[in-house]
Amino acid sequence: MKTWQRLLLVLVTVGGGFTGILAIVPLLGGAGGQGLRYAMIVIVSLAGLLFVYDANLTRPMLFAFVLQVPWVDLPGLRYQLYSAAYTAITFGPHSNGRIGIGLSADLGTHVEFRIGGLPEGAWSVGGNLFALLVALFLLKSCRTSDASAIVGLESQSPAPSA
Repeated sequence: MKTWQRLLLVLVTVGGGFTGILAIVPLLGGAGGQGLRYAMIVIVSLAGLLFVYDANLTRPMLFAFVLQVPWVDLPGLRYQLYSAAYTAITFGPHSNGRIGIGLSADLGTHVEFRIGGLPEGAWSVGGNLFALLVALFLLKSCRTSDASAIVGLESQSPAPSA
């Protein structure tokens, strides 16, 4: 993995994660349900810190980005998580009442997991394209490192004696 790729991943996970932690800490004393939001941001941050410690630890980062892919806003359920950036493509009704595809993007950190409280009829489902692309990149990186580890083990094993 190139240096700039590693630095970008660290910025998005550690930088975005700590931004989220700082934003959520004042809310912890207030309304309930903040603990889960806090835990999700901590998972993203820890994945980034593990990656800083060892560049081969891409699986925790992969998990952290897979958590950020779903974008669900249904009557009674809302799930959105992103760290540092998102580009979401969603399907659902627009303000004019027609059902269609929407595209949105933002920089920042956001966690929302809510059950109940949405008006009937307001819904959208989709995914965070930024997180999906990063997850696919990390998946490719995991497979490449696994393949090179297997090749390395085969070259280190002693030749069979006849």
